[in-house]
Amino acid sequence: MKLKICTFISFIAVAMSLWAKSEIKRPDTYAYTRGVEAYVEENYADAIDWFNRELKEHPDNGYAYVYISILRYGNQEYGKALTAIDNALKRLPKKDKEWHSTAYASRADIYAAMEDTVKALNDLSQAIQIDPTNARFYRSRAQLYYEQKDYSLSDADYLKMIILDQGDVILPSQRENHCHILSSTCLWTWISKI
Repeated sequence: MKLKICTFISFIAVAMSLWAKSEIKRPDTYAYTRGVEAYVEENYADAIDWFNRELKEHPDNGYAYVYISILRYGNQEYGKALTAIDNALKRLPKKDKEWHSTAYASRADIYAAMEDTVKALNDLSQAIQIDPTNARFYRSRAQLYYEQKDYSLSDADYLKMIILDQGDVILPSQRENHCHILSSTCLWTWISKI
């Protein structure tokens, strides 16, 4: 469970760093702020309570739904996580591309956990369409393609990931778990970046 929550923490960290740079008005209510604080402190039970309080007062807070989805996913409550992320996607401001793309990628993780690879791939493609510069989305989609034995699409996404974030590559010791043997051209590109 900690690994799943850590994965989502990285989503939120990226989204929050982008949040600071954007001009989009994000929630700053007491319950929401306390929920984020509890989440950061890894007090997940309190975080869910605070986010639920937030939603009682502000039922259209899509950001709170994202956090609830993350927490439900971490508890392997995939149905509740899916409901929360669907609510988030309906309520997040359309102009907040960072959180929208993160929400789609989060829903893809939920679908993957539920073994619905088609919907997971569709959501990752949607996330990439919204934010084509996020290497993490390409990595996740590449892994799903690899698991489906669609090696050419997997190679293309891994290469795109490397191009986007040259410092964020899979180490040679991890490569076996993440992809098959790449074509010699792609492999050379990959190795030259390590």
